[in-house]
Amino acid sequence: MTDKEKAGKVKKTGHAVTLTTLFQTAFLTVKHFLQNHLLSYAGACSFSFLFSFIPVFMLIAIVLLRILHASTDSLVQLFATVPELQEYINVETAIKIARHTGTSASFEILLGFFIFWMARRFFATVFDSVQCIFHTHEKRRALIKQVLMIAVEVSVVIISAAVIFAYVSLRTVIILPFFDRIRALFPHFSFLTAQQYIEHLPNLLLLFLVTIIYRVSAGTKPSFKLCLFAAFLCTLSFWLFRYVLHLFLNTANYNLIYGMLGRLIVLLLDIFFFFVIFLFCAALIFTMQFFDILLLGELYLLPKNTAKGYFNTVRRNLFIHPDFLLAADTHALHLKSGESIYTPGDNDYAAYYIAKGFVQLKREGEEPVTHIPGDFFGEVNCILEKPHTTQAVAVTDAEVIRIEHNMFNQLLFQNPEALQKALGKLSCQLGKKEQ
Repeated sequence: MTDKEKAGKVKKTGHAVTLTTLFQTAFLTVKHFLQNHLLSYAGACSFSFLFSFIPVFMLIAIVLLRILHASTDSLVQLFATVPELQEYINVETAIKIARHTGTSASFEILLGFFIFWMARRFFATVFDSVQCIFHTHEKRRALIKQVLMIAVEVSVVIISAAVIFAYVSLRTVIILPFFDRIRALFPHFSFLTAQQYIEHLPNLLLLFLVTIIYRVSAGTKPSFKLCLFAAFLCTLSFWLFRYVLHLFLNTANYNLIYGMLGRLIVLLLDIFFFFVIFLFCAALIFTMQFFDILLLGELYLLPKNTAKGYFNTVRRNLFIHPDFLLAADTHALHLKSGESIYTPGDNDYAAYYIAKGFVQLKREGEEPVTHIPGDFFGEVNCILEKPHTTQAVAVTDAEVIRIEHNMFNQLLFQNPEALQKALGKLSCQLGKKEQ
C-alpha cells in the first residue's frame, strides 16, 4: 500500500477524548506519581516549606514595608487574619526586622542575604520535585535552571506581597460606612462588596503562583492553559481537602493530647497533603503533555492475553483500544479484509499496532504468522530503516495504528523497557537470518 493509499484509509477526525482516554490518563498519572516516589518528594517539600517559611515571610514583609511602603498595620492585620502565624512569629520582631533589613549596615545586608538564601532552599526543593517528573524530557542547563529558580523566588515574593497588600487594604476598606450605604442603596449589587469574596483572594494568589511554578519549573514548555487547568485542579482539591478535614477534625483533641504541638500537627498535615496534590497535578501535566508517547509505551508493553494476574488483565483491557490514537488523522488505518498494509520491498519505515481485527505476515516459503489485537509488527524494519521482506495483510476488517519512524525512536529513547523489548525482537530476527 502506497503512502497516498494509506492516507485515504485514515479517519480524519482529530484526537478523541473519550471516557477510555480519561481512564488511561488517570492510570498513567497515578503510575508516574508512584514510580517517581513523589510521596517522598512531597514530604521533602513540606519540610523545606517549614524550614523556609519564616525567611519567605520575612522577605514578603520587607517588600511590603520597604518597597510598597505599607503601614505596620498591614502586618498586624495579616497576623489577625491568620492567627496561627502568631504562634510561630512574633509580630513586633517581624516588623522590626522587616523595617531594618536592607539598610547599608553590613550586618543587616548579611542578614538579608541569609534570609534570601534560607528561602531559596524551599524553591530549590519544589523545582527538583517537579523536574523529577519531567527529567526524561527536560533539556534545561543547570545555570539557566538556577537563574529561573531565583527569578521565580523573587517574583513569588513580590506578587505575594502585592496581593497581601491588596487583601489587607480591601478588608480595611470594605468595612467603611460608605460601603454600608452603597449596600443599602443598591441591594442587588451588594455581592460586589461582600466580605466572603475578598476572603477568596488568597486562593486566587495560590492559583496564580502554582500556575507560574508549573509553567517555569517543568522545563518542557507546557501550555499556559494546561498549567492553569492543573493549578485550578490543585487549588480546588486542596480547598476541598481542608474543608472536609477541618469539618471532621477536632483540633481541640490534638491540643488536649499534644498541647502546643496540636496546631503544628494539623499544620503539617495541611502542608503535606498540599504538596501531594501539587505533585500529583504536576504528574497530570506530564501525562497530558506527552500522552501520545506514554500511550504508545503502554501499547508496546501491553501484557499478552495469556498473561496471568488481575493487574495485567485490567491493564490490557484498559489500553488495548486506544481511542485517542485511533481518531488521530495521522495514525489510524481502517482496513477491509484482504487489504495489504505493505508488501515486500516497500520502504515503509513504520511500526504497526493492531487495535481491532487480525493481520497476517506472509513470507515466501514460510507459514503465515497471524497477529491479534494488542500485537505490534514491523518495528524491526522501522528501527533498521530497511525495506520489508514480508507482506502484511488484513485477514478481517481491521483497525491498525501506524507509528512513524521518528515517533517510534522517540518512544525507545525515553522508555528503557520498550527499548529492551525492541532489542530482544531485533536480536531474535537477526539470529534467524544467520541460521
